[in-house]
Amino acid sequence: MFSNPAKNFKTAYIDKTGDNYQVTLLGKRSLMTHDPISILKRETYIDSFKINIPRQEGIIDGTELFNRPGGYKLTKGTTISITDDKMKVTLLYDNFDDKTIDKSFWNGEYDLQWRSGK
Repeated sequence: MFSNPAKNFKTAYIDKTGDNYQVTLLGKRSLMTHDPISILKRETYIDSFKINIPRQEGIIDGTELFNRPGGYKLTKGTTISITDDKMKVTLLYDNFDDKTIDKSFWNGEYDLQWRSGK
């Protein structure tokens, strides 16, 4: 009855952007609930995450990925692995506030679909 309706979609999209590539991940997220009625409604919205990568295949180490200013930094163990039309995302963040290593909810395996410029 109280399972979380949030989930990542199985397809990720890749675009050529200049000399690099941009991957877009999509997923369904639960609305923040502030009252008991909202919890029961289980409303969701579509969220996206874009990440720039230096190449379209192979294993991409976290040191090759851009860290967003003001956010937690990607840490050791972060990889994006692309083989043919499959991609595995493992993003690990150094949560310096809690002194923990946090896994991204975008982590997982995806089918990769080209949108432009292969």
